[in-house]
Amino acid sequence: MVPDGQTITTSLVHPRDRGEMPWWRTTVVCDIPGLWDNEGLRRLVPILPDLAEMGFETLLLRPATPKVEDQLSFFPEFIAQAHAAGLHLLVRAFLLPADQVVTGPDSPPLVSLEKNVDLLAERIRAALKAGVDGVDLGTVVVTDDPEPAPWKMQAFSSAVNVALAELAEFDDERILTAALPAEPKENFTQHLTEDWFHHLRSSAMLEVEWESKALREAITHAFTQRDSLGLATPWRHVLQRPDMAPLARGSEDVGWAKGAPLKRYVAMNLFVAALPGSPYLPFLGIGGGTTYPQAQGATTVEVSFNSTPAEQTLVQMMTEALRLRREGGMAASPLAFIDGLTWTGDSAVVMLVGHTMVVLNTSSEAVIVPRKYTLLLASAEAGIVAGGGTSVPPDTCCWFSPAELRPTDPGQYPRN
Repeated sequence: MVPDGQTITTSLVHPRDRGEMPWWRTTVVCDIPGLWDNEGLRRLVPILPDLAEMGFETLLLRPATPKVEDQLSFFPEFIAQAHAAGLHLLVRAFLLPADQVVTGPDSPPLVSLEKNVDLLAERIRAALKAGVDGVDLGTVVVTDDPEPAPWKMQAFSSAVNVALAELAEFDDERILTAALPAEPKENFTQHLTEDWFHHLRSSAMLEVEWESKALREAITHAFTQRDSLGLATPWRHVLQRPDMAPLARGSEDVGWAKGAPLKRYVAMNLFVAALPGSPYLPFLGIGGGTTYPQAQGATTVEVSFNSTPAEQTLVQMMTEALRLRREGGMAASPLAFIDGLTWTGDSAVVMLVGHTMVVLNTSSEAVIVPRKYTLLLASAEAGIVAGGGTSVPPDTCCWFSPAELRPTDPGQYPRN
């Protein structure tokens, strides 16, 4: 029952995806930072079944050497092990000399793609022959000019077509992914419209402020851009540095992460895991850890997973989240924002994803969710208040079962 005088509105921003869909439209990606040589890859192998058991379906990995097909490379064996565990594998392609090993902890952006078309085709072909399920180009810098000349945009599109032609030589299950800056919006929209990437990530969720209205607008805009074109919506909300402690932050963090407490990172991981489409979730935020070597020229990354109480807590939370996501069909569900709930005001994002209500508290005060909503999952301890309601602390995300908000036909929601 809705109290007299209270009007609850449910505004659809993304409809249900219907019909059979290819794996990449709804896959959950575990983004593993660092640059991985043969020894590092061997250290990752034992945790592959654990990641699959958690509910991850795809890994994004960056090799330390551009030539993944080299006869001395362990990469083909690693790919086979990932497939045996039931995981797809995306591999970052670097346009570097074949004999160059990347020793820094951070992946360089792929600059001047259009000037390296032949090398791009060679690297993609080699990766596909090795057995990868997709090639990721990383963050592509088309030009520093906010208004690039038409020929530059055309040359970039031609390079993308070359990359897609390499994929077509194998089968239609292989994918091409990349990231582009969200600004200028006109440039991103043009690439989204004219260049076919299976996943084209934007920086919007990295840069969005920790404020309910801003988060809603970023999500709405992402779906508006892609739904009309029939494109998949990938989500990436955090950048990782492999030499940092799990969930650590740095002075370069912007948007929602600037000055954020660690619990906000956990909340955002759980929030993004609820979004329809394909979330890219950080290995360092789901119970994994990496330590980058300090020795000059060393590349092997130390790996930890589910080994400390903090990591175990994260593993348990994300395992349950991905179970609920899978069993509730959230990846292909409609998403609608809910307004008019007197207990939230403007202090929280409240959205309905299928039959799951997600509450993200962006305020400095606790949000009290009435007892009629059954708590399913929380990113931090959510207390029970007098009368049986749930207290959602600041910087916390909770999932609820909302019986009275369950629609008979989500397609009838008003669109924003």
